[in-house]
Amino acid sequence: MQIATLGLAAILAAGSAGACLANDLKAEPKFTETTLGFDLKGQYSNFTFAVSGPAGFSTQEFSGSSAPSLDIRKFSDLPDGVYIYQLSAATTEKVKVFTPPDNNGREGKPATEMLKGASLSGSFLLTKGVITTREASQPRKTDRK
Repeated sequence: MQIATLGLAAILAAGSAGACLANDLKAEPKFTETTLGFDLKGQYSNFTFAVSGPAGFSTQEFSGSSAPSLDIRKFSDLPDGVYIYQLSAATTEKVKVFTPPDNNGREGKPATEMLKGASLSGSFLLTKGVITTREASQPRKTDRK
């Protein structure tokens, strides 16, 4: 199971490394104690939302028209720890496609344009079944008296 999780992480990292570093999807993560959703700040379509965490946890949601969300109540007894999320989508901007002339065996002409992709990634902490809204990678303040 651990190998499968590492494989999924490697595929996600390799498949979207450029977009992931840019965090170019304009959206604001919205946290509650049990859910993570997004407030979109632009027009997007074809969403993929992936979350991975401790003990091999991983889930993925797809949506054609609105950003998916994560409700941790759907999963029983998730372990405490850091969870990583990535939301990716297509923008309305078109980019040129360089397709081989054979069109991979499909009928018709090869596509010359496609929608540009964008993504947003981050992390959160889960403690005793409650999502902590601050980014897991941010330093934490401690009260010392």
